[in-house]
Amino acid sequence: MALLNFLADPTVIVDEKGNFLAVNDAAESLSGVSKKELIDKNFLEMKILTPESKALLLENLRKRLQGLHIEPYEISLIDREGQTRYFELKAKRIDYAGQPADVVILRDITRRKENLRRLKEYAERMEELVSEKVKQIRESEEKYRELINKMNDTVWVIGLDGKFIDVNDAAVRVLGYSRAELLRMGPSDIDSSLTKEQILNLIRNMPADHIQVFETTHRTKEGKEIPVEISSSLITYQGKQAILSIAREITERKKMAEVIKRERDLLEAVTENVGAGLVIISRDYRILWANKYLRQYNPGCEGKICYSTFNHLTTVCPDCGVRKIFEEGASLDRHEYAFTGIDGKPMWAELIATPIRDERGNVVAALELTVDITEKKQLQNKLKEYSEKLEHLVEQRTAQLREAQSKLLKAERLATIGELAAMVGHDLRNPLTGIMGAAYYLKTKYSAELGANGKEMLETIEKAIRYSNKIINDLMEYSRDLKLEYTETNPKIILQDALSRIEVPEKISVVDSTNARLKFKADKEKMRDVFVRIIQNAIDAMPKGGTVSITSRKVNGKLEITFKDTGAGMSKETLSKLEGGVPLFTTKARGMGFGLPICRRIVEAHGGKIHVESTIKKGTAVTIIIPVKPKTERTRKENWIINKGDGALVFSGV
Repeated sequence: MALLNFLADPTVIVDEKGNFLAVNDAAESLSGVSKKELIDKNFLEMKILTPESKALLLENLRKRLQGLHIEPYEISLIDREGQTRYFELKAKRIDYAGQPADVVILRDITRRKENLRRLKEYAERMEELVSEKVKQIRESEEKYRELINKMNDTVWVIGLDGKFIDVNDAAVRVLGYSRAELLRMGPSDIDSSLTKEQILNLIRNMPADHIQVFETTHRTKEGKEIPVEISSSLITYQGKQAILSIAREITERKKMAEVIKRERDLLEAVTENVGAGLVIISRDYRILWANKYLRQYNPGCEGKICYSTFNHLTTVCPDCGVRKIFEEGASLDRHEYAFTGIDGKPMWAELIATPIRDERGNVVAALELTVDITEKKQLQNKLKEYSEKLEHLVEQRTAQLREAQSKLLKAERLATIGELAAMVGHDLRNPLTGIMGAAYYLKTKYSAELGANGKEMLETIEKAIRYSNKIINDLMEYSRDLKLEYTETNPKIILQDALSRIEVPEKISVVDSTNARLKFKADKEKMRDVFVRIIQNAIDAMPKGGTVSITSRKVNGKLEITFKDTGAGMSKETLSKLEGGVPLFTTKARGMGFGLPICRRIVEAHGGKIHVESTIKKGTAVTIIIPVKPKTERTRKENWIINKGDGALVFSGV
């Protein structure tokens, strides 16, 4: 039923019980309820229906179920602003999804009814005026003659044949014809706007119970055009039906209306794009005029009481600036006003009221400017809140600076120890080389004499030398400056190179799910060492066997490579030590704990970071996050992100 949305009028489809089967966008907007909520809902449950309309809809639904034809009729609804609106309802029986249904179209006639009401009131006022005059005329022909001749307005009596029967002195004076000339003429001879046929139709269709009012133009004998307002009614004149017409010249009114229109158009043009409300209020607190800004939030506000329209109050608003203008003679009033918006949120406005005076200096109205200062007040409140928290923030930052200073001193001590360790490691390599050479000599020269126990001792020495050499290599790697040589590569190439250097036990499965199409720039050798160390750690965490899964993906210009094992996972104590930045920390029986710190240095040198997630008995996931296109110069922080299973924890070092 997408075609329903092409209809500008609210349109729905209901079944025989009055349940909604389909709803268009206009109906959704009118009801303030989403289409999803409306479907299968009965129209009698709609809060926007007035009781009278609900009863009428129910009655007509019963008639339609009896097979009776229902002509279009009117209903009234309460829109989302609380205003009563009138609609013409048309319904047509259709087949919808294999069942009988009604398509219902609502045509908004609110403005038309309001215009008809105003026109009726105006006609009634004019009818009362003319009826009184006609009554006086009927009482006495002499009095009638005296009356119409004293009138400044043009008056004449017209026969049903379209000819003048009688005219007053004003008609002779205004039109320039003599009485005798006019009595040989008719309205069509002096009217320059209506044709003779149109005038005869007006005469023939003149209603008997009220006055007909319209505007037209008369032409004088000299050819001058005069705009007039005609008030006509059906009377009995000299025993026959006739038309009594009073023509009032409206030249000045037309000019005034044009001036007012120009001034209003100018005011509208000036205030149209002003992001503020502008309103003129009379002394009885009625809205004489409101600019477009206010009208869009309060349609139809002109002519209504300001405090009931804008603020839904029954009395004048507290601290009303307009009241101060009218009652206290203030020349200017400026104050702020807090209220709740239609969305239920607090709002603030600045109201500026000034008087409007007539030519004698009397205050006849007030001009009020409304400026939305909600954003300004919110900023002021936030500034106040920030000011209140500033002292606490300063104390917090002071404590952080002290902590940073402590870390800096610790880092300096660690740097000195690192330099010393590098020197010691370098010096240890010479005796280790000598021991390795001596062991090799004994193994090759005296292999036969050593026996099984001797060979086992030499193998133990060689293993100890290799392990010591690994510690020295890690120490040298951790302490030396990193210089990266970037080349384009992909995670699959680096992983394959790393796996070729690792002896994977038979009970360990390595699943490679990396993507070779994810190109990035990195130092391949150093990144390979990172892969080797992380995979080796995963293997060591699964002594009884398990699986290591390696995946890769690109997210927001960064490459994420995740190594996930099915090992025992890390305890909270282990994670807390990682979080606390304990240097050279390891849970293995052997080793110095250089593995992850070296990985961290290499990844951070690439402008990245390491993300660790671990859960006891479920395993550990280590994710390397590095930019696809690294910057040549970068200010880096050492960032570890530790996840305890209930959220990520971040700590940083310089």
